[in-house]
Amino acid sequence: MLSFSPRYWCDSCHFRPSLLLLLLLIGGDDLFAINYHVFLRVSGQLSLWADRHLVMRIVESMPISGNSPVALKCPKTRPDIQDQIPEQLYLVFNGMLLTEVLEKISLSERRPIPPRIDVLRAKWLAGYERLTYNIELASLNHTLLHKPLLNIAPSGFVPESTSDVRITLPCTGKATGIAPFQVQLDIRREFEGLRKIPRISFIVYKYCLSAAKQNQFIIKCECRSKCARMRPRSRGENRKACIRHCRRQFNQASQRRKVTEPIQPRWWPTG
Repeated sequence: MLSFSPRYWCDSCHFRPSLLLLLLLIGGDDLFAINYHVFLRVSGQLSLWADRHLVMRIVESMPISGNSPVALKCPKTRPDIQDQIPEQLYLVFNGMLLTEVLEKISLSERRPIPPRIDVLRAKWLAGYERLTYNIELASLNHTLLHKPLLNIAPSGFVPESTSDVRITLPCTGKATGIAPFQVQLDIRREFEGLRKIPRISFIVYKYCLSAAKQNQFIIKCECRSKCARMRPRSRGENRKACIRHCRRQFNQASQRRKVTEPIQPRWWPTG
């Protein structure tokens, strides 16, 4: 059983210990050696965080612990871990950059973002201050990954109230591999021009599939899901026969279209 002891960053802040699965995903098992916290409430200062929905989607698509990071796993609902994941997981809380979180993001090559996840969604707010921001995104492997896309302008004012920031990760479909991309964020006070927090810069890794391999993976997972729904009590040969029949149907349909046209299954949402 793992235990966590709280660490207090300041007398006016209140924390409770938690199991930060998001950090496990991007940093590996050694993250449990660090104390992490979920904060009880956001006050009137800059905050930046991910929510439980994104973390759950990543967890459900990750290969089993100990497997190769490029192992493909069909997504599986994990209600058993939902209570272990806090509703908000912070990188910046009340104007305070959590440097331990930032440092561990550099280990994300061991836990690349799964093929199913092509949009990363975070939330932020400026609170009572007028803050300007500048965001730079860059693909470091253009063979595998196009330049990441933002849903907001690359520079402007951090919104006063909670707002979404979405990063879309468009794989090229040309080849299969792990593609690094860089995120840089600079936030300053409007009038003084001074940085509100230290400049944030880190590299994250995205697992991209070729168009053909992605279609094969989608067919495999779609058929497993379909046969599990159609034959919930069936095991062994009956389930396997259902999956084989389903794959043949998909393959026949694929032959009537270009192989480079990706299939969009029900379990592969884009948001």
